[in-house]
Amino acid sequence: MVVGLLGIVSAHYDVPRSAASVQRVREHLLTGADSFVPPDTDGTNGIKIGIQYRFFKVIKVDLASGQLVTKVWRRMRWMDHRLSWDPADWDNVTQVVIYPGAHSGGAADAIDNNMWTPQVVVYNGITPQDQIMEDGAAWVTYTGAVWYSTPGVIDVSCRFAGLSAFPYDDLTCPIEIASWSYSDLVTNLTFMDDRVCVDLTTENPTAGTTYSEYVLSGFDCKKNTVTYPCCADTPYTALVVTLELKRSSFFYALVIIVPGILFTCLCFLALLLDASNVGERLGFCGTMLLSIQLLMIIVSDLVPSCGEMLWIDLVIWCNFLFCIITLVESCFVIHVVYRGVGVVQEGLGEFIDGWARILIPGAYVICISTVMSMKMDDGYKDDHAFTRPPVDKLAIGGMAPMFSAMGKPGEGSYPKFTFLPEVVIAPILVALSIAIYIAYKGGVHSAFHMKVLNEGGAKLTLTVRNSLQVLAEDSISQTFEKQIMRMSPPEENQAEGQAEGSGGLRQRSGGLVQSVAITAGDDSAAGDDSAAGDDSAAESSPTSMQHVNATSV
Repeated sequence: MVVGLLGIVSAHYDVPRSAASVQRVREHLLTGADSFVPPDTDGTNGIKIGIQYRFFKVIKVDLASGQLVTKVWRRMRWMDHRLSWDPADWDNVTQVVIYPGAHSGGAADAIDNNMWTPQVVVYNGITPQDQIMEDGAAWVTYTGAVWYSTPGVIDVSCRFAGLSAFPYDDLTCPIEIASWSYSDLVTNLTFMDDRVCVDLTTENPTAGTTYSEYVLSGFDCKKNTVTYPCCADTPYTALVVTLELKRSSFFYALVIIVPGILFTCLCFLALLLDASNVGERLGFCGTMLLSIQLLMIIVSDLVPSCGEMLWIDLVIWCNFLFCIITLVESCFVIHVVYRGVGVVQEGLGEFIDGWARILIPGAYVICISTVMSMKMDDGYKDDHAFTRPPVDKLAIGGMAPMFSAMGKPGEGSYPKFTFLPEVVIAPILVALSIAIYIAYKGGVHSAFHMKVLNEGGAKLTLTVRNSLQVLAEDSISQTFEKQIMRMSPPEENQAEGQAEGSGGLRQRSGGLVQSVAITAGDDSAAGDDSAAGDDSAAESSPTSMQHVNATSV
């Protein structure tokens, strides 16, 4: 397209050209002209100004602030009969080049600045046009046709649509271009009839971008004509160019999504630890929870702090929730196993952990697969119809329909969710896994073991209590023996007392180990006899207690 434009321009110089004649034509056209006065109009139709934008490359996309910065070439075309002449009177000069702008030729009072150019502004622009648009050139032919091309930068505040699917989103950003001071009766803005409204070609070696997050994938052009209460009979037209940007999502999947899923799966490994590893189990779950919290902080710097629900929020909160569930389950199991001083129920804790090892990861697989197969629509793309409410509503501060992602009364609320057909695979697999687990355990009754576990837990609790009682009595006995030995001066009695005390301690220790080992087994009869022997020993003297503990087991 650029080659064709240069060909049209150079066609006017295929004959000998006199520089003096060109200078005289320029002085003839621009001397005494007023750059603030537009050409003549008939009062019904304004000057038709065709506009085309070539988007050279994307410079910056800031979702948190809603900013889009692009490098553009702006092209405009119109007719100005004040700039026409007869080539026969000017040595066959058919075209001149004018450089309008405050810095033309290095002088602010250059005659090029007397040329009138359309005052075109970007309504949602952040930086003023005179600061970001460079000095271009205007090619003027003898018929009064003007082709005005200027390079520059468009810095706009975007009303992004499609961000709810972050990071697998295709964003759209509308750019509204209009004349700030003139209505359609003076300057009638429109897109060029013989050209596309937006040029996205990358024929130039410096056009386009590489190793970038966003790429321009499409566009949409519309005209939005409105009237205002001050002048209801005067139309004002704005050109709305909606750019489509496609994101490269591989980086976010590699840095945020996959690590979050791995951290959650690592958190499930704490379920493999028994309740005796209290510190390791709780510390491991807490570390994974802090890792997912770090991912939340990273995402908060990438997306705006808004009230809309984003897809990435569902992914992170799914991971965060199941890490909390695992941590709560660990705390509950530890509470059940170590319910109080001398109370240990390892059988019941192992029963809870056994089912948690299959139910919690299975529920996570269903949750995360449902989120991964979900597509979210924020509804903002539907608001780009560019319709306006009636004039009477504009007079009282009404607005065009927008922000439907927060919900419309009577029309449902956004965001809207759609699911892929693959969403049913995960629940089926989880259900099959649970069925296989129950079958492996020998049926539902064998898998629960409620009666056996209760009996085993009661026996173990009774054994530990009796063992603690033996240790307490042994400590009292040793203290009593030391008092006797201090009162008896002969060394023989002291040696015998020490031997007897050491033998009694070894005897009680051996009885304690045997009692715990036998009672923790599967022989219920032996456990009952041990409990009865311990009860009878508790009612007798310390010496008889030692004898019962040594012989009853």
